[in-house]
Amino acid sequence: AYPFFPHLMQRFFAAKGPRDLKLALSFLCIEPYVRLLGPISLGILAIARWPTLPEGTTSDQVLSLVLGDFMVHGSIFMQGFVSLLVAAMLAAMMSTMDSSMLSLSSMVTLDVVKGIWPTLSEHGQLITGKLVGLVLVMGSVTMTSLLQFNLASLLTIQANLLLQVAPTFMFGMY
Repeated sequence: AYPFFPHLMQRFFAAKGPRDLKLALSFLCIEPYVRLLGPISLGILAIARWPTLPEGTTSDQVLSLVLGDFMVHGSIFMQGFVSLLVAAMLAAMMSTMDSSMLSLSSMVTLDVVKGIWPTLSEHGQLITGKLVGLVLVMGSVTMTSLLQFNLASLLTIQANLLLQVAPTFMFGMY
């Protein structure tokens, strides 16, 4: 599953020596437990609040259900916390998608275009990378509009499938 968490894999590539690599590996051993503490706690909270899910609610909608309950019945502190949490989730999604888009545009530019046109200058590579990024953004916006995604469906994709990194991962495997 780690190829679908590029921010974790980059820690290995950023290691300056064996000591840093050991530190990254140590972090990687405990990271899933720390990362899953929040979702597990949220699930336990949801079970305590709703022993059976409300009609028409599926298990992947528990986060929206709990956060909506906090917004309606919670204190001003809880409402602020929910707002901060939603902003953090959006920031994480944007960061992951941005990293994937930059990686994919670099791979297309250096592996495909530079392979076809070996004399391409650095300026040409820069322009090509920007154009590939623009095409990716336009394609993503078009696909989002055509498929009528909303925030809940984007969060589901982020949490379950991480489709935004699949092209980078697949093209990187060639």
